[in-house]
Amino acid sequence: MKLSLTITRDDEDFDIEVEATYHKAYRGQRDSCGGVRGAGPPLEPDEPASFDIESVKDSAGNDIDLSAREMAHVTDMIWEKHNSYEPDYDGE
Repeated sequence: MKLSLTITRDDEDFDIEVEATYHKAYRGQRDSCGGVRGAGPPLEPDEPASFDIESVKDSAGNDIDLSAREMAHVTDMIWEKHNSYEPDYDGE
């Protein structure tokens, strides 16, 4: 997914384009319990949903580096956009 975001750097707004890959949550494998497959204790941990940020570019298309603080802020903005996404559909 590509997102256009604005961050503040040196008290100025700075437009960036972020390319990120979403990884949905993954339930770790479970042991069987009483013959019910997957009903027992976990054999491997669950993995939460996550984003990998592939690239960050300025408005001219040049790669830029973000500080750890800026990266955390960008990640928060990506999660906000992801969580507020409502697909358009026809009908009720």
